[in-house]
Amino acid sequence: MLVDHIVVSRESIRNSDVYAVIESNISVVNYLLEEGAEPGELSPDALGSYYVDYYLAEVMNGGISQFMFNCSGDHQVLDHITYALPLLGATGHAGLFSEVRARWDAMDAEEKRVFFDGGLFNSPDPFEGISDRVYELNGSEDLIELNSAFIRNHPNLEVIRLKRLEAHLAGIIRTIPDLAARLAERERLAEENKPRYARIIDVICEEYGMELVRITAGDPGFIHEGEERVAWHFLTDHGHYSMVDMGERAVVFDDDGDEIAVVDIARVPTG
Repeated sequence: MLVDHIVVSRESIRNSDVYAVIESNISVVNYLLEEGAEPGELSPDALGSYYVDYYLAEVMNGGISQFMFNCSGDHQVLDHITYALPLLGATGHAGLFSEVRARWDAMDAEEKRVFFDGGLFNSPDPFEGISDRVYELNGSEDLIELNSAFIRNHPNLEVIRLKRLEAHLAGIIRTIPDLAARLAERERLAEENKPRYARIIDVICEEYGMELVRITAGDPGFIHEGEERVAWHFLTDHGHYSMVDMGERAVVFDDDGDEIAVVDIARVPTG
């Protein structure tokens, strides 16, 4: 294991904002994963905290359905959250999350396909009622408070001054013996398995001379031409945009949700 403990900045520990240490852990995990580490090489507790925060942010923004849509129902993500919630002392949330997983597991392949294709809004929400219970429970069992306390009181916590943190993490990455080959294989697989929405965003960025920073989220409830469609949000060096795939064209929206362009995407594979 590359890192068997949680690493955060000293400044985040000293910060009066309870979210600061959560954010620091997120930054550390993101750096390590992006630079070449595999999830199995990182502390399960660090990853648990990381994914609990992701879960909370998604649910608070758009409910359980948005969370499940954006994580693609990834069992590893779900496993990390299942593992971490009891560790944080979030027993109520752990119980609700077990209901989420039970409902997800009960859906067959066709129901999940319809869910991911955006047909969710033409049929009953598979997580109806649970999102509201999460909102209500979080008032008394605050996941940010619990997550912050979990990190601060963790028995295997390393605290490093911010100005030294990146160099420390880079040193960890350099210990990976097959790093160059690993990164090359990642890049190959990422390109080979790139989903259609990502290829469309590449076309948009190319056409308008923008550099993609990252694709941030999918919004399965975006309204366009009077219908609910899936909009994909992405950040570029020119700002935040979203797009809706309309088949042979993509409609692009600015940060205010105003339509700004229509791009020909007939050359993008449908698969």
